[in-house]
Amino acid sequence: MSELNFQEIMEVRNQTNAFARSIGLGLTFLEEGHAVTEMDITENQLNPIGSVHGGCLYTAADVAAGGAAISFGDVVTTVDSSFRYLRPGLNTTRIKADAVAVKHGKRLTVVQVNVFNQDGTLLCIGTFSFMSVEV
Repeated sequence: MSELNFQEIMEVRNQTNAFARSIGLGLTFLEEGHAVTEMDITENQLNPIGSVHGGCLYTAADVAAGGAAISFGDVVTTVDSSFRYLRPGLNTTRIKADAVAVKHGKRLTVVQVNVFNQDGTLLCIGTFSFMSVEV
């Protein structure tokens, strides 16, 4: 297989993921088995108590995990996940999801993700499984 151009893959993913773009989320780092997403938090991403909406935290993790999974050159789809909210995202101005593949096989890739606030405080953890698909 030819060497992947991670910068190009990251740019294409950021351009074609309309949902992530609509909430201000983007991939900021990509290498084989590792991806990072980041987003600034505005009042549009807060829930009624002023904490970062859980859907934003989950989406940041899912997009980062997907980035780590596709970094092997596969087309993948999420098949399951386990996600834990450890503390509320109160007074959060930016989040970062850091995803690392822990298993990459012929059909299944498993990725662990940590989501942090701007101070490096761990807000959430997750494990995502992806199945390689043919398109």
